[in-house]
Amino acid sequence: MPRWQLAHRVTASEVAGVLVPLSGRDEWERALEGIPHGFTHTWEHCHAMSLTTGMDTFLWRFDEAGDRLVCALMVRPFDEFHDIATPPGVSGFAGGGDPERLRAGWESFTRQAGYVTGYIGLNPFFCPEPWPTGAEAYNCLFALDLRLPAELLLRQMDQNRRRELRKYDELSPRMTTDHERLTRHLRETYAEFAERALPASLRWTPASLEAYCAARQVLLIGLDGPDGIEAVHMYGYTPDAADLLLLAAGVHGKPYTAVLIWHAVERLRDLGVRLLNLGGGAHPDDPISRSKQRFGADRYQLTALREVYDPATYALLCRRTGVDPDAPGYFPAYRRAGSAGVS
Repeated sequence: MPRWQLAHRVTASEVAGVLVPLSGRDEWERALEGIPHGFTHTWEHCHAMSLTTGMDTFLWRFDEAGDRLVCALMVRPFDEFHDIATPPGVSGFAGGGDPERLRAGWESFTRQAGYVTGYIGLNPFFCPEPWPTGAEAYNCLFALDLRLPAELLLRQMDQNRRRELRKYDELSPRMTTDHERLTRHLRETYAEFAERALPASLRWTPASLEAYCAARQVLLIGLDGPDGIEAVHMYGYTPDAADLLLLAAGVHGKPYTAVLIWHAVERLRDLGVRLLNLGGGAHPDDPISRSKQRFGADRYQLTALREVYDPATYALLCRRTGVDPDAPGYFPAYRRAGSAGVS
């Protein structure tokens, strides 16, 4: 049995920290208690994403001498070996403590668990001190500080966004948070919407959609029209941060994106959420990124660690797949042939 399968059962003296599987939901949720974290760290998100990725997914938990650190991980097979990556979404490390001990704990875990490589996306809101060094930039996202007064948030938006929000009072009666009704609408329309509007890598399976809609920490907001629901937004949240997970709009709903986001801002503020991550685009400064920046959102750099834990096996797998292990682009390089983008 590969060592990664044993890592959540062995003692801390053998492998630093503990891997909590999705089957241990209670333990997963206890591990997050007292640690500021986002929705992407939660069992609900990782469970839903595993129903699309098909990957064994765990929460690595390190808790020693007052240092506490968590990181959600997918364990991915490749031939007879395994590597790790953070699940889709901006998750990465959360927690805190002595920087040297945190880094040493992570290095001990990855060295002893037997993985070949790790692609670890870092969360710009929750990543503790040891990891900005050595991380590579790959994109950006935009977020609103929901602790600011509403008047200031509005003032920071560009003129076009404020103009769109003039229709807010007029459209408010058409907005709905009827979770059951919006879930039913997504079941009926998501597949067609995803095929039309989303790249294949971002489409969820029906099982993932059901899991998100059933999650306790998911907010659905919709806009009614003469022929039914015209747009649905999905937000996953914790007290520390919310993430815009899905923006599904038909032709008649697209002009009202700003209105629906502002309604979400009001609802999330009422729930005590401190930050709203609007996400970014496919690339920095593309039209989608610029659209989100017009909300007056703060720009955050996205970075990731590209770590090789077993250089000899990494070189072997690159030879098997006929790729240059040092070439820029997709990481790990041996997965490049079967992938459409940067990991």
